[in-house]
Amino acid sequence: MELNLRKARIEDAEILEELQQTLVKFERKFDSGIPAKGNVYYYDVKKLIRDKKTHFIVAETGNEIIGCGFGQIRKNLDWVKDKKMGYIGLMVIKEKFRRNETGRFIIENLTEWFRRKKISHIILETYCKNINAVSAYRKYGFQEFVLQMKYKPE
Repeated sequence: MELNLRKARIEDAEILEELQQTLVKFERKFDSGIPAKGNVYYYDVKKLIRDKKTHFIVAETGNEIIGCGFGQIRKNLDWVKDKKMGYIGLMVIKEKFRRNETGRFIIENLTEWFRRKKISHIILETYCKNINAVSAYRKYGFQEFVLQMKYKPE
């Protein structure tokens, strides 16, 4: 399989929205707070594609987009030494294309973009119970540093 990474274009938005819903559907099993039905939008895909502080890429094979992810520079943060950090989001790969290094290529592309932008503090979020994602991110050099906890009274 030949894999190509490129910047997302506005005409990709519909497919990227579908990928976002694939991610939402997958993550529902980890979070009962996500509505059980209907579309849920973590991100405004079109806004991210247009944003100058965001590097949104797609992975494609042939003419088919099979995955995506974005890196975003977030500024004016009091809790970061340099007042800015990198954030990686919407990391999703179609199921039949997982476990073939696509995720690694996306992460490498995004972290290299941050390196060129002189961003050394990069975070991403995933569910603790998403063992495959946690394991993959560890392989890419990410480490746990904050544990967010949730309480739901009966």
